[in-house]
Formats: sequence, structure tokens, C-alpha cells
Amino acid sequence: MDIGCLSYLVGNPEEDILGGDVFDFNLLIIQGNSSQNVLPKLEFLEANGIRGFTDEDILRLLTNRIDAALRGVVSPLRHLKLQMLRQRQRDIREEAFELARSAGFELKLELIYPPESPPYRGRLSPSFSYPLMVSLQEAWPPTLDFLFE
Repeated sequence: MDIGCLSYLVGNPEEDILGGDVFDFNLLIIQGNSSQNVLPKLEFLEANGIRGFTDEDILRLLTNRIDAALRGVVSPLRHLKLQMLRQRQRDIREEAFELARSAGFELKLELIYPPESPPYRGRLSPSFSYPLMVSLQEAWPPTLDFLFE
């Protein structure tokens, strides 16, 4: 059976359900010394709702744009503000700042991630309706205060 016609079903199900990023940030990667680069004067980039562009991809983009700026192909990316819809995969801030500093550029990097979500406590969870506790000291020793109210 030829499944070529079903190739749209193959892929990342989470990305298919949630949708991918609206913009392909890989287009900003500089390819050689070509004059056909996308946004060669880009110095400030702000984007919201990022899902698919990983922390490694962000570092690769910054490295690529800084290297190309040193060659005089593009302007350096000086301010990057990204609001993510995913958790942090790796802390790249120090590495990015050191890379920019060593190249002689100032970099302002704002990576905004959603807060850590509490554990799932759905209706079928054994801990459903119990208050969320930070530590055992909040729950131990048990009290029967509710009986005397």
C-alpha cells in the first residue's frame, strides 16, 4: 500500500494539534555571504507564542547572526524578546551573553517562559480536591479542626 498520499498524517501530533510557530525562525539563519538574506538589517526581534523553536535553535540563531555581523553581512541582533508557550529546555543566557560580549556587541535577551504547572489533579486523580501543599510540614501532623467548626 502506498502511504504517500497520507504523508500529512506523519509528524509531531502535539505540533499538529497545537499548531506550529507562525513564523519559521530558521529563515533568519544567514547562508554564506549572499545578498539574498532575510532581514539583513534586523536588530530587534520580538515574538510571542513560540512552541517549536527550541532553546538550542535560539542559541544557533544568535551565534549565526553574530558571526555574520562580524563578517559584515548583516547587522547584529541586539535585542531578542521571545515569549514561549513551552517550558525552558536549557538555560542559554550566559552562553549567549558571553558570545555577544566576545564579539564586541551588546545583547539584550528576554526569554519568557510560562510558569511551571502544578501536577495534574483531575477528577479521577486520587488527590482530587485536596489542597496543593508545598511540603509535608504543611500537612503533618494531621488535625481535625474541621470537626470543631
